[in-house]
Amino acid sequence: ILFESVIVPLCFLFCCMSETTCPGYSEVESAFEAFIHQLTQIQDSAQLQLEEFKQARAKREWNVNRARNTAQTEKRITLDIGGTLFRTTCSTLLSKKDTFFTAMLSGDHWLPDPDTGAYFID
Repeated sequence: ILFESVIVPLCFLFCCMSETTCPGYSEVESAFEAFIHQLTQIQDSAQLQLEEFKQARAKREWNVNRARNTAQTEKRITLDIGGTLFRTTCSTLLSKKDTFFTAMLSGDHWLPDPDTGAYFID
């Protein structure tokens, strides 16, 4: 279909290159412009679908990370903030996404002090 609807008319258009020497030039030109318009619509649609896919993937990754931490969410943890100890639960710290705590607790980035068991913040 692509060959018949685009390649042949393009070859025809480039071979003639002049409306005066090429019968059917305006029809080929119109067909080519319509094809370019369709390609633009396809590109716009693909870009939109890609953005939707990226958003869905980010949401899925967030849910996977949250599910991984579900077992630990009710676990009480101690925070050592400038020498003052605070106790809370992981679920409290993970209740909002895209925060310092979700970034630090969602992987192995931040480990408690081996001696005190507290997470140190200065």
